[in-house]
Amino acid sequence: MKMLFLQNAALEIAVIAAGITIVLNVLQQVMMGSRHEIKKRQEKLNEKQKKLLELQKKNPEHPELKKLQEELAREMMPVMKSMMAYMAVTMVAVLPAFWFLSGVYEGTEVVVPVVGKMNWFWWYFSTALLSGLVVNKAQDFIAKTAKPSMAAS
Repeated sequence: MKMLFLQNAALEIAVIAAGITIVLNVLQQVMMGSRHEIKKRQEKLNEKQKKLLELQKKNPEHPELKKLQEELAREMMPVMKSMMAYMAVTMVAVLPAFWFLSGVYEGTEVVVPVVGKMNWFWWYFSTALLSGLVVNKAQDFIAKTAKPSMAAS
């Protein structure tokens, strides 16, 4: 069992997973906006798509149809560009990290109560997923507590 800094490989992997999760979360916010902004944008696009489909069903030759299609395409382009850029940056950041982790922790097994033994990858995946949930809940809490103080000023 190889270890890098800490005395426990399971703890090291969990700390690395949490760190990568936080970095990716910050990157997402910088490149695409907050989760709430992304959700609002997606809802707005979904409404326009729904309206477009309704118009197509009623009258495929409706004069408003082409205008709405162009508007939807124009609004989707920046969203798609930011998503692709985020995916590219994520791959550049995560693939070397996995290559490094697989070299350091190859053959490492973590014993988890109730679950049993896991190899390093599944332990990383589990702790990254849990870290992501914690980070998202923390962001939700911060957003809720920040809104009242912003409205007062």
